[in-house]
Amino acid sequence: MTTDLEGLNVSELGTKAYWDEYYKREDGNTRQEHDEVDDQKASTSLSRLESWFDDVGAPEKVLEFLLSPGFPLFSQEEKPKGTTAVLDLGTGNGSTLMSLAVEEDGAIEDARLVGVDYSEASIALARRLWTEIQDSGEAEVGKGTTVEFHVFDITRDTASSQPWWPSSSSSADPGGFDLVLDKGTFDAISLSSDTVDGRKVYEIYPSKVLGMVKPGGFFLITSCNWTEGEVVQRFCNENTARIEGTEARFEVFHKIKYPVYSFGGQQGQGVASVCFRRTD
Repeated sequence: MTTDLEGLNVSELGTKAYWDEYYKREDGNTRQEHDEVDDQKASTSLSRLESWFDDVGAPEKVLEFLLSPGFPLFSQEEKPKGTTAVLDLGTGNGSTLMSLAVEEDGAIEDARLVGVDYSEASIALARRLWTEIQDSGEAEVGKGTTVEFHVFDITRDTASSQPWWPSSSSSADPGGFDLVLDKGTFDAISLSSDTVDGRKVYEIYPSKVLGMVKPGGFFLITSCNWTEGEVVQRFCNENTARIEGTEARFEVFHKIKYPVYSFGGQQGQGVASVCFRRTD
């Protein structure tokens, strides 16, 4: 893991072309698998999908935390009234939102789950897989919960102008999501050479995310390229995560623990998952 907060070395993993090709390949693989095994079984199994950081059990640990009594958005005792809006930034094949939506994994209720990605191939794949799961009739979706996927580039597009943006009835409230998820998107952006207005895209990302979380809402990020301390430093720093003219900022709400390994006399985790809460 890097200790350089100025960014990571540029890599093809930070390019849109790489991810377009990656998800086209996954689309072909899942179609082939669908043809080779029983259709119903292939359509209903989320476990067959490639998942982020699966080697360290990150998907299971994140899902366990989100559905735990200690996380207020989905706790039966603390869940706020109305629909809970969740955004998955860099949704990939959509497996994260699908796991939240279906009965076998979590089935949160009264939630609007939105997955976005700048790769058109990613969104095409996620939409197809979600349609298959729904058509199978075997996966029960949580009551009042919907899932949708859209093409969106967080570094260049304006979130609040998108048709899927959760608007508010109050003109003084810009709206936003109750929960925003990142499972490697910041990692990929940190490997990009792209710039916006002369700034590297990883530099503007924390402020962009802060603006997508409603006041009091949460941002949960999982990273394998940045240490836990570096993630906190990047997203809790008023110089890197801020909204001009406001007091909005992130504060640490929870840190998910993973097995600790030792290397070169130092200890660390294979990945870092940190949940922040927006305060104003």
